[in-house]
Amino acid sequence: MKIKTKILLIGLILWIVFIAGCTSGGRSDYQYQQSTTSQQTCTDVQVPYTEKVKYTEQEPYTDTEYYQVPLKYTYINEGWSTRGIVSTYTKYSVDLKNIDDVYGAFTLTVNCYTSQGNLKQIDTENLYPENSKHIEMTFDLKCNSLTRSVEPSTKTASKQVTKYRTVTKTREETRYKTERRCS
Repeated sequence: MKIKTKILLIGLILWIVFIAGCTSGGRSDYQYQQSTTSQQTCTDVQVPYTEKVKYTEQEPYTDTEYYQVPLKYTYINEGWSTRGIVSTYTKYSVDLKNIDDVYGAFTLTVNCYTSQGNLKQIDTENLYPENSKHIEMTFDLKCNSLTRSVEPSTKTASKQVTKYRTVTKTREETRYKTERRCS
């Protein structure tokens, strides 16, 4: 009978454990501890991270700018005189000199203002650098006054200028995101 007693005793112990588990509300000590740890305190925190972002920027660069400038010239020995007793006329003379460094055309316009109206004469001369041309113009009337103007050819000049262009670049930025942390 010793074996029967042992089996009966083991059965009784198992039955007591079973009954005790049912009367504790279905929770074992392990389950109770787990439920108390689920009562955690949570807070939102800002967490830094890096992200590549695009941006635009004005970037300077050097460029050559071309433009037109008139050729340089000068007048030498300019003068005018009125002559004649029966038939009066006016004579204008000048030496026009190209003082620039390139070949070009120079258009001389002379206006003669008389009591009978205005007269105009035009002469165009092509001159090499540092060369001059003697020009004479005769008006068949007495000029009360004279005006003259020269329209020279132009040449292309250039200069270095700073210009700006928009370029797209990439950089890393630190940004923040919200994460929930519990303890």
